[in-house]
Amino acid sequence: MDADNLQSLRAQIMKQLGDSTPIFEESRERYIIGDKKPDLVVTPSDAHQIASIMESAHSSRAAVIPWGGGTNITTGNLPEHYDIALDVRKLNLLKEYEPAEFLVIAGAGMTLSKLNEALAEHNQFLPLNPPHPEKTTIGGILASNAYGYLRDTYGAARDMTLGLRFVRADGTHVKGGGKVAKNVAGYDLTRLLIGSWGTLGIITEAALRIHPVPEKQTTILAGFENLSSTVDAAFEMQNSYFAPTFIVVLNRTLAGKIAAQINMDIENGAYMFVIGVDELEETVSWQVDNIKTVCQKNHVFICDVIPGDIALQVRNNLRDYPSAEYTGVVCKIAATKTGVVNLLNFLHDLKSRTGFSVEILTYFGSGIVYVLMPFPSDIDDLFKNEAVEFVKNLRLFAEEDSGFCTLEHAPVWLKKPRLLRVWPTFPGETIMKKLKKQFDSNNVLNPERFIRQT
Repeated sequence: MDADNLQSLRAQIMKQLGDSTPIFEESRERYIIGDKKPDLVVTPSDAHQIASIMESAHSSRAAVIPWGGGTNITTGNLPEHYDIALDVRKLNLLKEYEPAEFLVIAGAGMTLSKLNEALAEHNQFLPLNPPHPEKTTIGGILASNAYGYLRDTYGAARDMTLGLRFVRADGTHVKGGGKVAKNVAGYDLTRLLIGSWGTLGIITEAALRIHPVPEKQTTILAGFENLSSTVDAAFEMQNSYFAPTFIVVLNRTLAGKIAAQINMDIENGAYMFVIGVDELEETVSWQVDNIKTVCQKNHVFICDVIPGDIALQVRNNLRDYPSAEYTGVVCKIAATKTGVVNLLNFLHDLKSRTGFSVEILTYFGSGIVYVLMPFPSDIDDLFKNEAVEFVKNLRLFAEEDSGFCTLEHAPVWLKKPRLLRVWPTFPGETIMKKLKKQFDSNNVLNPERFIRQT
């Protein structure tokens, strides 16, 4: 945006909001995306201020990118236009809490950690565990439909959201859904906003279904000599009557790193499970015994319950691993259970053929596979070409096997020249473009991040 239009926009926002206008220009460095930083940073205190700002931005055709904790802000296409960073973290109030109804209404700027601290007083929690809960906000979680390995049992953000309020690109306030699970009137609208990556509206608050904290949390680490035994054990557990809360499967490379972080003696080059059993205390021992029996049938060489403090560290490491702070490329693949096995075999064979080393973290129960490609300290053109070809082959294999591959985090050099598609091919892309046009006729909210209008 040129200087004259920027001054005009700034004056328009100040006129609408008066002395309370939260405009900052000196802190723009924090809001850089790729190689672009915003002309203005605004930090509204409530939904009404957001609506006024969006009304001005809409009329000026200024590109607005909503911000929360910034944990997923780099996911998506790089912005071609970036005029305003709109930080929602002041919308951080607990609006309503009904423990007996397992219901909470929270502002979009509240962090997941702060929300769970409040819920812990009644021994309840929101069972989502995306990376860095101390930074990630409720609005950001919903905008990206985030979850974590607890999805195996509890589902994703979309499954826990009863209703939400948001501001459209033109400043209109909208409410979708309600406070009870049976409310159907706004259900589709709520589902539409969740996972739209801030391109259809700015979420300001959400009504969420919460759960009781399990009486006991037990974490088991199991190591296997080969992939076949690992997969067989995972399938048997997942389909059993004592199914654990989650099963995270790690490949050889990542298994070694996780084991080293907790100073655990595990054979070099082993595949590994991390298994969570979060249940009533009286049933945990029974489940653990059954899990150990399955592991022993499948040639396990280590199967131990991890002590409490170390178990928490392991869970947190697994939670935070596939995040934007990872130095390299993070690909997220959604696949069927059979597709997961095929993908793991493909990656194993690829390593054998090419020597290309990747780290693999799999939420086995929900069919989510993270493939992480660490970068060396010195990146030359040869490595860049190999990285591009690797991601292309990975995506091709996943899509041929009925899966979807998203380039979730990647450096600017990989995304800027559009060497690779960030998002998978969407069968309903034409419909999504029409929805974007209907919700945001001037294309000002996160333009081009999700669906390119060209």
